[in-house]
Amino acid sequence: MKKFLYFIFIFLIGLKGFCAEDVFSSSPDSAVLNSYYGATVSQDGNVCSVVLYDDAKYAIIDWKKLNIPKNSYVKFYFADDSQYIINKVNTQTSQIFGIIASAPNSHKGTIIFTNPSGFVFNPASSVQTSGSALFTTHNLNDSNFSLTAQKASDRKYHGITILSGSKFLIKDNLTLASTGILINGGLLKSKDNIFVTAQSLSYSPEQESITSEKIKNIKPLNINDSIYFAQSGFGSFYPENENSFSIKNSTITSSDGQIIINSNNQNSNVNIKECFLEGDVFIKSLKDTNIISSAQKSNNQIPDKSKGAILGEIEINSGKNVLLSSSSQSSTMPLYKDILIDAKGEIVFKNVRIMDDVSQLASLIANDVYIGNYDNSSQDWSNSILGKLKVNAKNVTAIQSQILGNSNIKAIDGNIELLGVLLGQNNFVTAELNAENIIIKDSVNDYNKGYIARIRSNINARAQNLIHFANNSLDKKESPKATIEAKNIKAENFAFIDLYVENPQNIDFDLVDVAGDLDLNGMINEKNDKLTNISLTRFKIDGNLTINNVNKLKIETNKIYGSLFLNNIKEWYMGSTSIKENVIAQKIGEYIADEDNTFNDGVKYIYSGTNE
Repeated sequence: MKKFLYFIFIFLIGLKGFCAEDVFSSSPDSAVLNSYYGATVSQDGNVCSVVLYDDAKYAIIDWKKLNIPKNSYVKFYFADDSQYIINKVNTQTSQIFGIIASAPNSHKGTIIFTNPSGFVFNPASSVQTSGSALFTTHNLNDSNFSLTAQKASDRKYHGITILSGSKFLIKDNLTLASTGILINGGLLKSKDNIFVTAQSLSYSPEQESITSEKIKNIKPLNINDSIYFAQSGFGSFYPENENSFSIKNSTITSSDGQIIINSNNQNSNVNIKECFLEGDVFIKSLKDTNIISSAQKSNNQIPDKSKGAILGEIEINSGKNVLLSSSSQSSTMPLYKDILIDAKGEIVFKNVRIMDDVSQLASLIANDVYIGNYDNSSQDWSNSILGKLKVNAKNVTAIQSQILGNSNIKAIDGNIELLGVLLGQNNFVTAELNAENIIIKDSVNDYNKGYIARIRSNINARAQNLIHFANNSLDKKESPKATIEAKNIKAENFAFIDLYVENPQNIDFDLVDVAGDLDLNGMINEKNDKLTNISLTRFKIDGNLTINNVNKLKIETNKIYGSLFLNNIKEWYMGSTSIKENVIAQKIGEYIADEDNTFNDGVKYIYSGTNE
């Protein structure tokens, strides 16, 4: 299998551009042709017909030049599906304005074009075949029909150029192979496979020549009905940037298949801008991967797929950074299925939005992950919207975005910052958070305009140092249940349904509203030394407040509508606090009470023993 794939890469090596001038003469004589074998060549007006002999296994047409004017045709007629034809062009870049096609009622066959000077497919040009087609800038050896890579000195940046308005409609396999490829618009459509590669070869004893037998058998190359892009070793692929593999404004369709982009050049980025890709997309790049779209202009608008959409799953493996972004603040990039990204650098989402439901997964592995809007200045919720989110990174930042499904975010040695984020469509989903520091609060951007946090999902959070909640705008009945564990815990102007806290060293709550119960469990050591200090001010608890294992406890200006349970408290102060039900305290030390404390009639105060 490895050798088979290696053959594919060798075979797909050299596309180039096409040059324009009227090339059809009144007949395909010596002005156009050098020689031909295994077929007849004739011309009638704007149609040039190539008919293979019934008993020929293959045919070779040696074109002096091949340029196809607008509204002109080169048609191929095959007597058998196994036949193939090699079209050699040796002088200048071929400019295609017209049509290359299988003749009506022709068998499938395979059409091969080689031109070391390259090809340019201009607007309104098309290639329409009932079988397979290959365009390459490889050199073809006349004696053994082998293909060899171009010398480095002969290579051009764009061996094959496909411009907007051109079409490839291929029934079987389409192969484009060159040291440089530019796809800048156009429609590539194949029922089976599409292979696109830009790769330079290093000569080695292991390298085989591609014989006529192998050429004849390119048709059965099947890799799960895939569209395959590959680039390695050489090349610029976009005139504005000599270190990129770029596809712009193009429509690429793989029926029930895959779109595979493989860049093995350490100096080359993969850039995809405003392309409609129908099929699952797999990208491997040693450098950056950038995907840009402006398909959706508003929340309710049906995406304009011609402005950039990927209908299948997206899987990216990047040696550096990955960017998925809209092209402006007023647009968004629509995503229709799961996204799996593994990057050595950072992953950035800007105005990226799911189009399916909350079950759609974004799985991200990187050094740093940023999820937000185009320029941090938007004042609506048209920023990134994701379903389920799974992240493993050093640092994770989400700003003014929505994460609607279950999330599992790990930044073990770094920070998780969720700033002005809507987290969870409802409190039936859960956010699992694990980091050095976790901050969930409102956002303030460079324009001094901010978003209040809106946290609906339940939270299980663990931090080695700090967990900080601030400014959740939701009513407490819409707010989360939370279980949190950290050395230091802060919360202000925040609401929970229930809150359970484990092993803190310091707790500082101000303006916290809990619809259910609040449990605070401090740290103690083997000597029963209490290591936790707790300050609770201006909070309201509809249920019970339970506090265990505390060195210093401060409860001030609070309302407790249930009972207060205290256990193993060394020193505590309570002032201006209203308790509706019971106070049960055991193993407590020095108590400093404030005159403004109020207890409802019938409250039982049970005091059990002094804390030593």
